[in-house]
Amino acid sequence: MFDLKRAPSYPKTQCFDSRLSDFEYSPTEPPIIQSEQELQTDADYLYSVALYRDCSKVLKTICKEYPGNKQARSELTRTIFRLLEQQRGTYNFKSLYAEVATRPTPQLDHATYVGSVEVRDSSGKDRGLFTTSPVKAGDLLVCEKAFSYGYSKYQSGTNIMLREATIKKLTEYPNLIPMFSSVYHGSYEPILAVDGGPFVDQ
Repeated sequence: MFDLKRAPSYPKTQCFDSRLSDFEYSPTEPPIIQSEQELQTDADYLYSVALYRDCSKVLKTICKEYPGNKQARSELTRTIFRLLEQQRGTYNFKSLYAEVATRPTPQLDHATYVGSVEVRDSSGKDRGLFTTSPVKAGDLLVCEKAFSYGYSKYQSGTNIMLREATIKKLTEYPNLIPMFSSVYHGSYEPILAVDGGPFVDQ
């Protein structure tokens, strides 16, 4: 079980690992019947970590069990659009450009798509991005938001903001640290945790 007052705050503060710990349960215990608020909290978490298929299942349950919940129906539609983006790369780029123009910061609510590509070692040239099936000009291969970002009037300020934003995100979501560290292709082994807590090795 989890704290209903605490759990909804995790997706908003990007503390996904803390939210994940609230999902822990014993397989020997009987299934827990969740309330409408608990189901909504689960859906919020699953959406935040881009598990759109699982999120849609929870939202469908809410719509079925609580047909008066208009918010769940609206969120289910939004989640289905994210799932299509994630699985098929179905984006309306004209709409994206229009959306960017109306926002003070470049934060858009859209899914990451990875098509017929993979990262693998290339003999004598370290790692590279390779296609996994025949592609043609104009095919969408990858569409992903920046891991973190910073912007300022001065270049030095932007670099500082980017560094701080990256460290903050990795500290709050330590499950990302191995993936982030794997981008470095050298022999250095980063420190991922200290005394049982996440550690962002700079």
